Amino acid sequence: MNKNGRDFVLVKTFSLMETNDDWPPQNAKKFIEWLTDKFNKIPEQYKNNANIYFGSETSYDQELATIEMSYFRQETDEELRKRGTQDKVKKEALVMTELEEYRRLTSKYGRLV
Repeated sequence: MNKNGRDFVLVKTFSLMETNDDWPPQNAKKFIEWLTDKFNKIPEQYKNNANIYFGSETSYDQELATIEMSYFRQETDEELRKRGTQDKVKKEALVMTELEEYRRLTSKYGRLV
C-alpha cells in the first residue's frame, strides 16, 4: 500500500507454457518481434517496471518451459472501493464471530465482571 491508501496490483500481460499456441518462435528476430509486440501492449507509464520471467513447470512428468510478463500499477478507484467493501464485510464477520464466542463463553462461565 502506498501513501494515498491504494494497493499495488500485479497485472500479468501474458503467462504461457511451452504447449500454448502463442508460444514464441525460435527464430531470434521473430522472437524479438513477438516479445516487442507483447511489451507494447503495456501502458506507457508502466513499462519501466515491467518484468519478464522464464521458468519451468512439471506437467505429466515432463518439464515444460514457461514465460510470463507482468507489471505493477496502483489499483483503480473501482478496485479501491471494492477492496474497501470487502474489508468492511470481513471486519463485520470477525466482530460477529467474536460476539458469538463471547456469548458462548458467558453462557458457560457467566460474566466475569
